Amino acid sequence: MTDVTPSSVQYGSGFRYAVAFALNANNRIAGASASTPYSGLAVNGGKTFTLTIPKQRRINHIDADRVAAADFLPPTEAASAVINASADDLLLSALLTNNKEVTIGEAVTIADLSSNQGFEPFISLLLWQQAIDKVTAQRSWRSFMIPRAKAIPIPGGYADREVDGQYDVLITPSLTNIFGCSLTSLTDGATDAQMFRAMTIGKPAIAAWQGDGYTKAFTFPTSNPNQSPARNANCIAVYKNGTLQSAGIAYTTTGFSFTVAPLLGDDIDAFWEY
Repeated sequence: MTDVTPSSVQYGSGFRYAVAFALNANNRIAGASASTPYSGLAVNGGKTFTLTIPKQRRINHIDADRVAAADFLPPTEAASAVINASADDLLLSALLTNNKEVTIGEAVTIADLSSNQGFEPFISLLLWQQAIDKVTAQRSWRSFMIPRAKAIPIPGGYADREVDGQYDVLITPSLTNIFGCSLTSLTDGATDAQMFRAMTIGKPAIAAWQGDGYTKAFTFPTSNPNQSPARNANCIAVYKNGTLQSAGIAYTTTGFSFTVAPLLGDDIDAFWEY
């Protein structure tokens, strides 16, 4: 496949995909195995992603009955969003609320509006839509990566038509990106952020593993969903314990391998395009 770099200007449309990731005690994506990649849980039936960015505070300094100077201050509210979805997904609701699926006979149930209200876990989110690159005119993809958020399921009721459920998303500031890498003024121009935008030629993918002390090779998911092979080896980035790996690692279109096996309990996160 031709190696193409996005121009950083894209025209987006629609809403194609969203996935929620559980976080571990290190506030990184909760990979739990060296052999099985953790790809999070997709938002089934996703239809819209409505993002609300609070406006800056406008400060007008008055002197002699007129505006002598004007300034902006950051907003005093965090960003938020609503995801509308046509599917009622108990497995995703369990991830977002800490409530558990319970089987009664052959039925599957979950508690709603429970004692876990206010104690819902933080998650990470990856969302993307299709786009057209302005310069290359090729199909491309525009993404949001949200390192730290809470998403509260709001089930839909009944009507004589399709009724969607919602996920009410509150985004909170993070000192790291979605891979647990600390933000710095030198690299990122900022030391914290609520979300990140990305533009890619291939569909973006994220997965996580956990080192076991001897496994060196890690393979991209091939089911649920199939995100292999990558477009090329150049589009892959791997982080270990929140640090981008630039040496001692080799890439192929189906995965990557370390020269020295990650230690037991090491967090391994990968980003690629497919």
